[in-house]
Amino acid sequence: MKINFSALQQIYYLSCSLVLYSQHSTFSDDSTSKNAQKEYSYLSVKKWQPTVTFGGKYGNQRRIGQLALLSPLLQNDTSLLYLDFRFMADSRSAKEGNFGIGKRWFTDNQKFIFGIYSFYDRRRTELSNIVNQITLGFEAISNTWDYRANFYYPQNTIKEVEKSRKIIDTKSWREFVGNNEYIMTQNSIKTLKIQEVPLKGLDLEIGSVVPGVKSLRLYGAYYYFQGRAKAKSINGFRIRSNFQLNDNFSVLLEGSRDNVRKTSGFVGFQFRVELGEKRKKTNGLTSLEKRMVELPERDIDIVTNESALTTGISSSLTKELKSTNNYFIKIKKKGNSGNHFIKIKKKSSSGKAPRTTYGLYENPYNLKQKNQLNPLKNKLQEKKERVSGLL
Repeated sequence: MKINFSALQQIYYLSCSLVLYSQHSTFSDDSTSKNAQKEYSYLSVKKWQPTVTFGGKYGNQRRIGQLALLSPLLQNDTSLLYLDFRFMADSRSAKEGNFGIGKRWFTDNQKFIFGIYSFYDRRRTELSNIVNQITLGFEAISNTWDYRANFYYPQNTIKEVEKSRKIIDTKSWREFVGNNEYIMTQNSIKTLKIQEVPLKGLDLEIGSVVPGVKSLRLYGAYYYFQGRAKAKSINGFRIRSNFQLNDNFSVLLEGSRDNVRKTSGFVGFQFRVELGEKRKKTNGLTSLEKRMVELPERDIDIVTNESALTTGISSSLTKELKSTNNYFIKIKKKGNSGNHFIKIKKKSSSGKAPRTTYGLYENPYNLKQKNQLNPLKNKLQEKKERVSGLL
């Protein structure tokens, strides 16, 4: 099914509008709470501050670096509207930017944080293809369990890329134009091409704290990306762990396997820096309140796959100048019809070719012309130079 990206953009703008509207509604509902208004307002003490996160992953197939900024827009005691901007690059020359907006809020029992977010993604793939995508995500996180679902809708951008090129046949011959001799070479070329196809899909993840080790969380995920345009579907599973040494630094382990990319693994880290003024109130946040400014978990890539190889045969023709200042004589061979030509080299006393319209391949000398016959015969005898063959 062909994806209408303009329609997806409208969905993205609509989702952003819904997030903003829901945030406005939340603040309107909280207007009855005088205590909340006194402690947290738009202009006074902020419960959650902007954060910058630096991350890196070293894997068996590639290396990845990432920089992210999560910045609160509006907040009160139980909800947060934020911007999430990210940039990544890997060792395969791929680059991607993610520009998102999201909202998180506490449930009434204060045991879960619900979240919704939307991203506009733009990627330059390792094959230099530019792909755009819209991502929608939902989450529920607590001190013990995490649940997430992400949906990815890329633009219908397919790029054909040449994989290899090989010469399978070569032919050469001589051609003459005016006083010049050329070597013509024709190559038959076999070309193998592929198509890079962006795939829409989803991933579902569930995770939990390891009993007895509150700083270690383990996650398992299933992902599926639907194939099209002769590109295979991708489905597989991913497991990862996050060992949080403190509020700012985490060690990451990740492994995945699917039917196309096979097995890949990463070891990495995340280092988070809080921006803005630190207040006594922010230092006293509970462990769940601190998770309000964690980066939403989503696929770091716009997923693409390659279609089957296609073969094409083409030809190329090259023209190389072999000699110049050649002059031609038209003769008739006995027993054969038609004209034959002998190529001779002829120069004037100054060493330059005389300016004449005779002797060109298109206008050769005629041996019946007496004024030309003797000089040409003498030239041939003196040099003992006949062309390497009859044309």
